[in-house]
Amino acid sequence: MAAISGELNQSLRNEQAWVEVAGGLGKVLLGYGALVLGWMVASAFFYSCYAPILNGKAVKIEHVWFYYIGVAILVITNLSSWGLILAGQWKCLMNSPERRGARWIIFFCMTCVVMGPVLHMLAWFGGLSTPIRLGAGPQAIQGVKLKFTITGIYVMCASLITTGLYKVSFWYYLQTVASCMGATKARGVVFLFVAITLAMVGATYWVLFGGLHPNKVRDLAIWVAAGWVFVALYWVFMIVVVKVAIEQTMAEVYNPMRETHRPQVQLAGS
Repeated sequence: MAAISGELNQSLRNEQAWVEVAGGLGKVLLGYGALVLGWMVASAFFYSCYAPILNGKAVKIEHVWFYYIGVAILVITNLSSWGLILAGQWKCLMNSPERRGARWIIFFCMTCVVMGPVLHMLAWFGGLSTPIRLGAGPQAIQGVKLKFTITGIYVMCASLITTGLYKVSFWYYLQTVASCMGATKARGVVFLFVAITLAMVGATYWVLFGGLHPNKVRDLAIWVAAGWVFVALYWVFMIVVVKVAIEQTMAEVYNPMRETHRPQVQLAGS
């Protein structure tokens, strides 16, 4: 990595807490990892639960237990992931400097992280005209037509808007951090995310509303799904790149006040 400029070195000498910001981003990544792992495990239990129903067979007691285990894993995973992401962004908030408004951006982002899931849960548990009876086992969601009340629709829309604002504000925070580090390549990686996302939005709109033949839509659906998986993976990759940029840049900071001189040792008999 090329040596940083004298002006940037002077700024970063007074902003040693950037190292803690990198640690906060690490917790955010851990939260995403816990979410993906939890959903994979829960999906396996749900598949084991609903496999006999899809095949027209009777549901046994073990299938009911698979259902409840899947629900428990899903709840625990979502709460744990939310807590890790919240803790990571809190660490970023406490250690981000005022330069380029980094602290205020992550403050807004963290507010959205808190409000988004809360509004989403309120919409599902208080906004359904016919609530889902989780205590009824696997048959609880069979034949249920989800219908939100007017209030539930408004709350769900507010949740979706808040979640979108979280994505935008966190993306802007990452590019601000990369800018504060003077990491041009990391900023390029962050900006590329916008181009990839817009391309996927355009492709999705074309497949769904482009007047294509249903068979063509079915053939392209898997590619659209794969594209959105790539967007999610790139989001994680982008965070990793910015985290590494912080660590590498802070390792290049020269602080003469921390220079130590190794004492000279005199050999015996000299």
